[in-house]
Amino acid sequence: MHKLRSFSTTFLIMLTGCSSSAPKKAEPAPEPVTGLHALAQKFSAARAWQPDVMVLRVNSLNMGSAMNPPGRAPAWQATFASQAAHQSRTYTFAIVDISTSVREGMFPDPPSPFSAGGQNAQPFIIAAAKRDTDEAYTTAFEHAADYVSKHPGIPTNYLLELNNRWPDATWRVIWGENASNSGFSVLVDATTGKFARVLD
Repeated sequence: MHKLRSFSTTFLIMLTGCSSSAPKKAEPAPEPVTGLHALAQKFSAARAWQPDVMVLRVNSLNMGSAMNPPGRAPAWQATFASQAAHQSRTYTFAIVDISTSVREGMFPDPPSPFSAGGQNAQPFIIAAAKRDTDEAYTTAFEHAADYVSKHPGIPTNYLLELNNRWPDATWRVIWGENASNSGFSVLVDATTGKFARVLD
């Protein structure tokens, strides 16, 4: 009986050791998200800061990562404006740690003074952003296919604003690192999803 008990104990120890050393399934990598997904994450936090906030700007962050699926990015920034407080505030949302300054989760910057009169972009209600970036990309690509074919591997970025280029808020689909050095971009109406104009 003593030998049987010793054997059982030894067998259980071996079994436990084997199960603990068994390879674990790798967690699937977080997938890049669309602009409206990121905006929704940040809008609730912004409303907790100031209940009258409106959207001022939403933009993807190009962090030198691999090519992302059309209309998606691993990190986004959204800036909200409060007319009552005369302040704006930027929130950064990322699906993973990307750099020392862009970490997984959502992080707000300190509020800044805001005056609508001193801005090119104007605040707008979140309900005006009905169309997401994946749809905007599809529409924009119809007008950018020739440019993209001549610039393979060029990154795509996204900017949501209401400015004097179009009467409604638009998604600007940008081929290039950012809006300031883009060789080609397309505006898509964020409310209707229709093509607005080409910027080059």
